[in-house]
Amino acid sequence: MNMICRDAIKLTMKKNDDFKPDWVSPPGDTIKEILREKKISIARFAFLIGQTETFTKNLIKGDIAIDKELSQKLSKTLGSTSKFWLKRDEQYREDKIRLYGNDD
Repeated sequence: MNMICRDAIKLTMKKNDDFKPDWVSPPGDTIKEILREKKISIARFAFLIGQTETFTKNLIKGDIAIDKELSQKLSKTLGSTSKFWLKRDEQYREDKIRLYGNDD
């Protein structure tokens, strides 16, 4: 790989690392979109992940953090990987702190 290509890759990576939106999107936004596409109700989704509807609504709002166990249930029910769901939640919480100064 020549030096120009390496420099271009580094610059592209740097730009991607610097992306800091002025908004946050909870994992629930992704969950809602998948539920809509799969035509799964909140009640059915709650049942499938073994939770109450109240818990599930709070999860969608971003009030409940996604842990390893929940990420595995989301992966099994909605698709993608457990790692994806954990990272999605981590990014949301980091962006919230960056923009609002806390995770409340």
